[in-house]
Amino acid sequence: MIIPLVAIASIFVLLPAIVFSFIYKTNKDKIDLKKIELQAKTLTLEIEKQRIYLETLKEENKKYDSLLRN
Repeated sequence: MIIPLVAIASIFVLLPAIVFSFIYKTNKDKIDLKKIELQAKTLTLEIEKQRIYLETLKEENKKYDSLLRN
């Protein structure tokens, strides 16, 4: 009597819970990976922005140096 109840509970409750937990975990991992990739891209763009800013400062420095020499 108890064995069929446990079997039915396993089929309709435990098995779907296990399957959906794996699906949830997989989707969460994909989202986390995408988030990390976007953070890496953001940091790369920030580094490029700072490099361009430094180049601008160098050019401005050259301009002021030439003005001071004349």
